[in-house]
Amino acid sequence: MKKDAFLWLTIGLGIGMLTSAVITYKFYMDEQTRKQDPRLGRVERLLDEAEQLLDVGKKAAH
Repeated sequence: MKKDAFLWLTIGLGIGMLTSAVITYKFYMDEQTRKQDPRLGRVERLLDEAEQLLDVGKKAAH
């Protein structure tokens, strides 16, 4: 293989690896931000309350 071809192959692989690392990091940070959203906690509490009310309703129906 010529030196020029090896150089461009190495540069291409390096750019590909860096791009992949940046995209993975961005996805990870977006996931962490989504988990820290205060609305998410409120929605989870409302869903838990709804499930409890449904359980109470099912028990009362029997």
